[in-house]
Amino acid sequence: MEYVIVGAVAGALTAFLTVKVKALTLPAALLAVVIILCSCVFGGWFGLTLLLSAYLTIAVVDRALKERTSSVFKSINKKSGPRDIVQVAANGIPATVCIVLYGITEERAFLVGFSVALTEALADSIASDVGVLSKSEPVSICRFKRISRGLSGGVSFLGTASSFAATVLCALLYFVFFKNMGEALAVLAFGNLGCLADSIIGDLLQEKLTCKKCGALTEKPVHCDTETVHASGIPGLDNCAVNLLSNTFAAGASVLLLIW
Repeated sequence: MEYVIVGAVAGALTAFLTVKVKALTLPAALLAVVIILCSCVFGGWFGLTLLLSAYLTIAVVDRALKERTSSVFKSINKKSGPRDIVQVAANGIPATVCIVLYGITEERAFLVGFSVALTEALADSIASDVGVLSKSEPVSICRFKRISRGLSGGVSFLGTASSFAATVLCALLYFVFFKNMGEALAVLAFGNLGCLADSIIGDLLQEKLTCKKCGALTEKPVHCDTETVHASGIPGLDNCAVNLLSNTFAAGASVLLLIW
């Protein structure tokens, strides 16, 4: 009962703050409450601490860099502004499934999977927000050529370094709670593997569109007040789908390896 009350209060406060600062839409904030409640009820203080650390870090970095990155994301990204319910679901559902399974089975592999899912989501978000500040254009992870800032599949030293730092912090938090170096290293390794998968899927499979007016590659269906046309990737496979795929892959792979 204690964790239900704590989770409900933490979820309500988080929802209020994220909506107030326009980090999340109201439906997204309500879904976040459910995710926070599940993390606290089934994962205890660790589940709540890791989840809030990831969510609040994303919100703070997003807001702190908004003025410097908004022009890039508005030109490239399909979605801009407060994160919506689909974005929260794509980054939160795999972790929620893992922590509920952990609570039901007490299998530690699911706790690691929960940690990996949140680590990957945090690292990927930080890499995207910080990476666009790089002085040089990012490089396509598979094609090894310069591409526009903010375009999925691009990597930079700044973005990669910030992503790695995020995974290290999450792994350290896991170690502080459980004193298990092997599981903490699994969180670190699979968190980074998930980010790598996100970049590869984003580069090779995510749909890219071309603006008929300016010729720029984008992920937006409308650019320069004109409908864009398909350029590459799988039609309809957007960034949310890529996030869900890479997050599920990282968490699922860590669970399967530890159980096996």
